[in-house]
Amino acid sequence: PLLARSARYCDHKMGRSVKSGVGFNLQQQLGRHSPFGWFGRFGTGGNAKFVSGSEERTASGSQVGTGFVMQAPLAHLGIAPQLKNDLFGVGFVWSHPSESAQTIYHTDEYVFETFYTLQLSPMARLQPDLQIVWNPAYNPNPGPAAVVQLQFILAW
Repeated sequence: PLLARSARYCDHKMGRSVKSGVGFNLQQQLGRHSPFGWFGRFGTGGNAKFVSGSEERTASGSQVGTGFVMQAPLAHLGIAPQLKNDLFGVGFVWSHPSESAQTIYHTDEYVFETFYTLQLSPMARLQPDLQIVWNPAYNPNPGPAAVVQLQFILAW
């Protein structure tokens, strides 16, 4: 589809209180035959307690993310024309953590992410990923911090 969208609502019991949340996900192919797409995600829920100066504040945990993807980037570049199901993407996320037993050092976390997904078979994918994180919520060092991961994904 040219536009895909979804919404979710959830309740989680945390100790004596119930935390509610809602999330939205939008995806848009940028042209009927274009290899490019855009995505946007938003979610909010729970409460965050944090200290700002000498004052304790409470706010809802929230996250907003957006980015762009390109399907079959190696085929479009002429490097590997047989690869039609691979994917390259970049994104940016702002996050405000919800209440946690851990100390929250930064109330606004920012992440730049880039990834590549290689379809190995109809059921298996390999996905290297690089994230650069500024103001990591649970780390007193404001960063930036680099996070590298390699995922092997099986779906059946």
